[in-house]
Amino acid sequence: MMEAGFRALIILAKKGAHERPCLLRTGDLSEELGISQPTASRLLITLERKKLIERRVRKGGQEVIITKNGLATIRAAYEDLASIFERRRPIELRGIIVDGSGEGKYYMSQDGYVRQFASKLGFQPFPGTLNVRLEGSYLHIKKMLEGMRGMEIEGFRTEERTFGAVKCFHARVKGIEAALVMPFRTHHDEVVEVVAPVNLRESLGLREGDKIKVEVMAGEESAN
Repeated sequence: MMEAGFRALIILAKKGAHERPCLLRTGDLSEELGISQPTASRLLITLERKKLIERRVRKGGQEVIITKNGLATIRAAYEDLASIFERRRPIELRGIIVDGSGEGKYYMSQDGYVRQFASKLGFQPFPGTLNVRLEGSYLHIKKMLEGMRGMEIEGFRTEERTFGAVKCFHARVKGIEAALVMPFRTHHDEVVEVVAPVNLRESLGLREGDKIKVEVMAGEESAN
């Protein structure tokens, strides 16, 4: 099922639609998903056709309930991901390397971030990030990571501007110690950023378009 459809089911379940009809406005759903209202309306129609939800239009919105098929879809994804997390084994994220906008170097050069990374991760990050574009099921795993606590790197203020908080998870890239960094606010849902004490591109001979695997030790942060 498409990524937006799965996310819509999760949003509906959080509203209690897996237990009872839930009043939903397409405008609210579109805002939560970051899509247009017409797209959100078409998405609900698609979910209904796939028999993942049932809905009834009423004044002020529509009543939506997740069907048994829809709940089974959510439960299957949960069981797959829970089995990964509960075993405390590295979580794999796979994707391709993409060029960044240069923002990673700027942010990783800020003393407010550098000091916290050194203290919480045990290494001073190279001033730059490795950007990895995820695809398919790895996008779902990223969504689960976004819901986990991780280690918070607090935001701070300089004379010029304010820098937001981020969270991170211990990770490894081809045996090199690293960390997955996830801003609390991001516009690049399919891209993750990795920092390390070395320039990963140069150290591993990586280029744009190369496939890469990132092993994330998310269980360590969640257990703390």
